[in-house]
Amino acid sequence: MARILFTAHSSVGHVRALVPAARIAAEHGHTVALAAPEAAAAEVAAHGVAHLPAGLDMRQAVLEDVGPVADLPHEERVHAVHHHGFAGRPAPAMAADLVRLASEFKPEVIVREPTEFGGYLAAELLGLPHVTLAANGGTPGIVNEALLVRLGEHHEALGVLVEPSVAVLYRYLHGVLMPPAFDPSEATIPNACFYQQTSPRRLGERLPEWVADLDPARPVVLAALGTTGDNMSETPALLRRIGRALDQLDVNAVLVAGKHLTGEDVPGSRVRVVEWIAQPLMLEIADLFLTHAGFNSVRESLRAGVPLVAVPRSAEQPQNAARCQELGVAQVTQPSEATATAIHDACAEVLGEPRYLMAARALQRSIVALPPLDTFVADLVALT
Repeated sequence: MARILFTAHSSVGHVRALVPAARIAAEHGHTVALAAPEAAAAEVAAHGVAHLPAGLDMRQAVLEDVGPVADLPHEERVHAVHHHGFAGRPAPAMAADLVRLASEFKPEVIVREPTEFGGYLAAELLGLPHVTLAANGGTPGIVNEALLVRLGEHHEALGVLVEPSVAVLYRYLHGVLMPPAFDPSEATIPNACFYQQTSPRRLGERLPEWVADLDPARPVVLAALGTTGDNMSETPALLRRIGRALDQLDVNAVLVAGKHLTGEDVPGSRVRVVEWIAQPLMLEIADLFLTHAGFNSVRESLRAGVPLVAVPRSAEQPQNAARCQELGVAQVTQPSEATATAIHDACAEVLGEPRYLMAARALQRSIVALPPLDTFVADLVALT
């Protein structure tokens, strides 16, 4: 049996990308833990995975180094997150904590999500194999020349002897949880292998009882903008427009609004506003997903064969949304154009045109035909 250490940022989405593989590894009898900042402790525990506190909260580091970035123009926001978050202070801080924890946990392999570089630095210092597990496409866009220069500074400071490069970063295994058809560029990463994703579920997770009473004659639409939108000033207004749009459709609509809205903020009777819902389970019964196009949301929707209406807002979301539109599984409405009318029309288009559902189901078949995560775990163990 192997000792496998997973590493992630504290954001819910980054944790959720790794926990299915961690749980399957534990089910196979391996010793597993997920190292992440303290802010992730509750989310990790909710999935039944052991948590090791390590590293800095990336969001806090970016805030301290740059200031509020949620409402910056897209390109500036991406640069700030990549330079000060992914390859900034959180990377060497995580590496230092992992090296300290290694004396007790004794990992034999480190698995990181592609934006967490502390696991890579620690593995190089400890002489361990390091593996990436990508929840979606877009990895080639993360590692650019500027990021490699920043990693080189960390190499020098920590005493990592090898020069950072794409070949070094991915010299063991790069696992991808979407089929090559979704993002062919992932196949250009050294040692790339593709695996069937499993949508994450918290322990004991279920849907509320009222779901069983939804009108079977109406399609089900789930709308959720993810956790990344919580700090964006325009989120409440966008949620209100979504609510107005969905109320004009003959559907069962569920709008996940966090603490931004309540049912009293959305007119009409066809939209149920909830603070939170088990998204993977809800997608199993949905006919349409209105989403910000974050990597977990896109992955979970296509795993369920559900077409999308995307309103991409930050990070990798514009690329995800554009690719979904190219593949014929989504309509995309840009945030600057996301009026209630535009959102309504996009939803009506996807619900009314069978080609969107057919394209989503075709991609779903490509996903379930991939090797399962059990194979990923076996490939990990083969490296030890």
